Amino acid sequence: MKRKFTGLAALLAIVIMVFAACGGGDGEQEKETAAAKVPKDFALEGTWVDETSQRASMEITAGDNGQYDVEISWGSSATESTVWTFGGEFNREEGFLYYKSGRKIIETTDEEGNTSEEVKYEDGSGALVFEDGAMLWQDDKEGAGDECRFVRAE
Repeated sequence: MKRKFTGLAALLAIVIMVFAACGGGDGEQEKETAAAKVPKDFALEGTWVDETSQRASMEITAGDNGQYDVEISWGSSATESTVWTFGGEFNREEGFLYYKSGRKIIETTDEEGNTSEEVKYEDGSGALVFEDGAMLWQDDKEGAGDECRFVRAE
């Protein structure tokens, strides 16, 4: 009988540890961890470059009421660029800037230097995610940011 009790006590102890480690609480610990990863003096505004492709850049400007405007440019060739624009509010607690109504535009320049734009869509959504001093781009519409890791331009 003593052996069954010891085994049951050990099993109960494991269940309690797993429950505690997996966030059986109200999520406050996860919120504190997310907030801790975004430094208090972190400024989102500025120019960022994709360290993976080295062909994409991102410009973030502060808008009104805590909103930010974002423009991501990908140089496809000497005469064509793809540009995504969107706006959103940076949630410092979560480390995310969520967006909706994102636009994708193809900009083409002809031999005379004239530029034309073709709007591909205006219903993009996704997020910029703060991670270790960089911004990752999660594009829900077409996965355009899957390989992008933006770091501050020097």
